[in-house]
Amino acid sequence: MELCQQMNPSFLTMTNLHQLTVEEEEEGGAERRGERLLFFPCLLSSDRPDEVTSQVYQFGWCLQCTSKHHFFPPRYFHVLSLRLAYKMALPQEDDKLNCYCTFWKNGLYWFNGHGIGSLVEIVDESQSVLVMMFCEKSYSDNMVSLRWDVIGEVVSVYKESCHSLEVKELVIEELAYPVNIPRERTV
Repeated sequence: MELCQQMNPSFLTMTNLHQLTVEEEEEGGAERRGERLLFFPCLLSSDRPDEVTSQVYQFGWCLQCTSKHHFFPPRYFHVLSLRLAYKMALPQEDDKLNCYCTFWKNGLYWFNGHGIGSLVEIVDESQSVLVMMFCEKSYSDNMVSLRWDVIGEVVSVYKESCHSLEVKELVIEELAYPVNIPRERTV
């Protein structure tokens, strides 16, 4: 059903979800070897963290429903967040997870450890999917490559799970984050 994803327990240490396991261990729970970790994005209820709103983004893109009666279903975001979390957290050449992910009820943010931060969020009452990115100096070429990977995943999941929605793609004003209703950037 793709509503949950089996994850390596070490993945938790790279997310804001790690605190949940620390609290459980402090309450007397113990980490058990061989347990499976299942991640259900639909159970997240936290609001957008301050750390993502204080970031200065350098790129903004949006996939937006063209009809005021169309919405991205919750399943779309669940599948998208699982795929992005899985693909972006794959071990690199040194076999270490190099990114840090933060999840909230309608978005996720990750820093890949190679100078690039990315955010994907459902906004505008579930009518728009935002992709926002920033990079540290000298990483702009890497950001272009990652940008197309992330946008490709957003569009791919859209085509698989809710292709009947009529949508348009927009390049949006990146400095206006947080965005509640995306508007196309004018030059």
